[in-house]
Amino acid sequence: MASANVLLEVEHLVVSYGQLPALHGVDLKVGKGQLVALLGTNGAGKSTTLKTIVGLMKPQSGRINYCGERIDGVATYDLVRRGIALVPEGRRVFAHSSVEENLELGAISRTSPGEIKETFERIYTLFPRLKDRRQQLAGSLSGGEQQMLAIGRAMASRPSLLLLDEPSMGLAPIFVNQIFELIVELNAQGSTILMVEQNANLALEIADHAYVLDGGRTVLSGTAQEIMNNEAVTAAYLGS
Repeated sequence: MASANVLLEVEHLVVSYGQLPALHGVDLKVGKGQLVALLGTNGAGKSTTLKTIVGLMKPQSGRINYCGERIDGVATYDLVRRGIALVPEGRRVFAHSSVEENLELGAISRTSPGEIKETFERIYTLFPRLKDRRQQLAGSLSGGEQQMLAIGRAMASRPSLLLLDEPSMGLAPIFVNQIFELIVELNAQGSTILMVEQNANLALEIADHAYVLDGGRTVLSGTAQEIMNNEAVTAAYLGS
């Protein structure tokens, strides 16, 4: 991948939770416009990698480059302003606020009312369910609708890089399919996406490229098709 097309690059990332090591050397690249899947069994370090990229955890060593600039150590709120948004595992919407208020909180770092209005129109076009329920409390939505809202809230900041942590977790199959269709649509419209996903087969069906973590290290990378077609790899690292 030519360096000019690399939006995010993670090199030799080492992270611990207190005295407990979590990442021992994670390497990955995400090109502009790509949909990249980050895969591995439970405890492999996938969510920790996303949290470190967005500044919620501080690495012991290694580096994170975004748009050609080093960002490890940069505060999360500053990274949001720079165009990185995380949809966390478990959605974490503001249950006692309305759908529209949740979206407004996602746009809090932006200053142009016209641009915010345009973004909200795009979100409501992608997620018509949210438009129908925009005055409804977020906590009263179904799990699938809350996931749509979490993605919409992240989009409200107009990110250049969207990080998705387990978007299908806890959802009924019908909503899983809808969420994945929306992720594909977002990517087709130009969003660069790095996605952690427990359902490796589904993730590989829609991703351009994939990385496999094991024991806090990157153990494999390749096109999604290459990894999907390698039965030994799927059996060893993806629980298939």
